[in-house]
Amino acid sequence: MGDIVRHACFTDLRIDGGRVHHVLTSPTGPSVTLWAQEVFGWVQIFVTPHFPSAEPGELAIAIEPMTAPPNALRSGVGLRWLESGEEWTLTWGITLAA
Repeated sequence: MGDIVRHACFTDLRIDGGRVHHVLTSPTGPSVTLWAQEVFGWVQIFVTPHFPSAEPGELAIAIEPMTAPPNALRSGVGLRWLESGEEWTLTWGITLAA
């Protein structure tokens, strides 16, 4: 992953059962899945070697489900405006597979 991307946003995500799924696998450990409702139409990926680790060269990967792309406040893309008192509840989660 570290050779592919350091910081990027993706869209046109595949929806399966009303959710998007982002799966991280490791050759030495379990896989981790971040899932989110399909309203999270973008995902931000950040990869860095700068974190506390016992192993040199290991990378940390952050995945953030987003309802709008970067710069949405300027472009207006993906924005949802809530009226006074209106609520908008969204769901996402993380699962670990052995």
